[in-house]
Amino acid sequence: MEQVRCNICQVSIEVSAAKEHAMLQSHAEQKARLEGELLATKRAEYDRDSSVASQWATTLQ
Repeated sequence: MEQVRCNICQVSIEVSAAKEHAMLQSHAEQKARLEGELLATKRAEYDRDSSVASQWATTLQ
């Protein structure tokens, strides 16, 4: 059978089991943790943003 890799859980799974895997609690928890980390990273990067548009936006406040 053909296998695919879940980039969230870092495991190989059968294509036929992909939907079931996506519904697992462990997958959902890992996805939520990674989304939280991504959001925190985006916020940290935005706080350090020194682009012209960001500098201009601060003058409007």
